[in-house]
Amino acid sequence: LSLLEQFGNQEVHDFGCGSAHLSGFLKQHGYWVWGYDRADVAPFCRVWDVPFQRFNLQAENSPVHHPNAVALTVGAVEQLHPWKPFLDFLLASHFKAVIHIEPFIECCATYACRKSIKAHKSHQMQVGFLDAVRDAAEIIHFQHRSVGHRFHAYSEVVWRSQ
Repeated sequence: LSLLEQFGNQEVHDFGCGSAHLSGFLKQHGYWVWGYDRADVAPFCRVWDVPFQRFNLQAENSPVHHPNAVALTVGAVEQLHPWKPFLDFLLASHFKAVIHIEPFIECCATYACRKSIKAHKSHQMQVGFLDAVRDAAEIIHFQHRSVGHRFHAYSEVVWRSQ
């Protein structure tokens, strides 16, 4: 919540919302949340009363253009391949901020985490994503965390379009 609170707005677009537990948590804390996922997770979103839209990276997705909203991904970018259409979509949408809480392989420092790099690279998961963000956007916040599971530690990356 502290990452969201620093932007002083209440509108969150949760990309890769999955079972909508995080979306529901944010809604319970007063945020207006919209859930997006490639899979049809609308039943989960209805449980939390979160509006849902299926998001297909292979289709033409019009930029959202919510300059007062925050885009959020938590453990979703590693499931995107290719990730470039999604990054292009986020850049064109001009969110107030984009928050990623992800196991970026560029930030892996532990032995267990480094073991997963080979799998990520062989499937091209996230490879180059963080560098592309650095090249195309303004990084507002970056912090590597030692939390996660045995193969990943998560990083917080907050950015906005230039």
